[in-house]
Amino acid sequence: MMVDNSLTVTGGTGGITAHYDDMLNYARGLDDVAQALLDRVPEVAAVAVNPDVLASAPLSPGTAARVEERVTAATIGPRGLVPSAAWMKATAVSLRAAVDVYRGVDTAQAQLISDFHAVAAVPVLLSAAASELPRVVWDTQTYNLPDLMRIPGLIVGDLKDTVYANPWIVDGLIDDSVSLMQALPPALGPAGTILICAWSEQQEGVPFPPRDLAQGTGVLIAGGERFGWFGKGEPEVTRLGKEMAPPPEMPRPTSVAGLLKGVDSIADTPGGVRVFAVIQPDGSKKWVVEIPGTQDWGKVAGKNPIDLTNNLRLMAGQDTVQNEDVRRAMRLAGIKHGEEVLLAGFSQGGITAASLAATPATRAEFTITNVVTAGSPVARFAIPPDVHVLSLEHTQDAVPRLDAQPNPDRPNWVTVKRDVSADVAKLAVEAETPGVLNPLKAHGTDIYASTRAQVDDSSDPSLVAWKAKNDAFFEGTSTVSRYQIQQVAP
Repeated sequence: MMVDNSLTVTGGTGGITAHYDDMLNYARGLDDVAQALLDRVPEVAAVAVNPDVLASAPLSPGTAARVEERVTAATIGPRGLVPSAAWMKATAVSLRAAVDVYRGVDTAQAQLISDFHAVAAVPVLLSAAASELPRVVWDTQTYNLPDLMRIPGLIVGDLKDTVYANPWIVDGLIDDSVSLMQALPPALGPAGTILICAWSEQQEGVPFPPRDLAQGTGVLIAGGERFGWFGKGEPEVTRLGKEMAPPPEMPRPTSVAGLLKGVDSIADTPGGVRVFAVIQPDGSKKWVVEIPGTQDWGKVAGKNPIDLTNNLRLMAGQDTVQNEDVRRAMRLAGIKHGEEVLLAGFSQGGITAASLAATPATRAEFTITNVVTAGSPVARFAIPPDVHVLSLEHTQDAVPRLDAQPNPDRPNWVTVKRDVSADVAKLAVEAETPGVLNPLKAHGTDIYASTRAQVDDSSDPSLVAWKAKNDAFFEGTSTVSRYQIQQVAP
């Protein structure tokens, strides 16, 4: 872990797992050298019984004795082949054991923190509400109806402040929601449990009670479908204009900041997706696909698939209508298997990018090598090790925490976190609401703009390595195609 210009960077070439991999690679190297030494032992030992040596022994017994002594020292002596190989083997075993211990401690610590969050989240919120209630009542000064009606809003404001100051509460509440579903069967009784399980299995193919967050989200979707919410439509894609050179208002991304700025710029186009073909010096192509965040928060699925319904289905681990729409846009753009693709998205767009990279059918059709996300809960996606991920998250942003799990620390996955309390406080002052610290403000694209600029300027070794490896996506000439992804509502 390294802190650089207020950025906290984990994963990548400087991450913990990379160091563990180095230790394991060193252990494998020691094993290989040890085996090579042992393989030479019979050859060296054979010198002592060489016919010429044996024949010369009567004539020069001292020479023969010295040969025997040298062979013994070279094979089983303190610095011989066998002890050296044994030392290397023992060191390799110790390195592997150390990695196992370190990983075990890491896992235990993560589980302990997760358990604490789950246990403490609700009590902390209740305590905050209870402790603030007397002040809120006192601040109303009078007890007429308008003042009394202000009390819930004031308490909600205090709860927002509490979550903002303790962002781990979001993790705990997510875990608690799954635990609550798991605890419901005794209250529902056998008949109620069987009924809900049958509906959930029929609608979404998930059991009740759920075993994890993805299944819990599936149960939530199934419950919503009972009221006509969260229906699954059919994909539909429209090309907006012809393929063209990037105009000034839509420049080719030349950096992480430019890439995510491009994602921001299509947020006002309902269902907008943009695909850049980056022409390499040898005439080959690399591709950049930009996907915006949630555009429709309605419970009933409409024409735009960048909506709450597809958001939930992505978190349930489903291959969504939105996923298929993006694949269709990539086909229309002419992306061929073997041509490297970088998927970039903000919020839901980042979830979509991670989902596509984790979906075997997508990887079989397209060569996705990179995913860049900002403000996206993507930790639970099984992204393969040959896909390089760069994730930007704000400490006070509740959205990346909606999967209740930190991003993995892997050589192929770099996570950048930044404390944005000063930025949010500044926005509150500018809005003439000083002291109002809403955790959703930390999800704003304006604040992420500052973070991505710092990423480009960072000297952190993991970020430097990531940028060096992916320079080809940001260099050369390019063309751009624009698409509107849609769904035929159910």
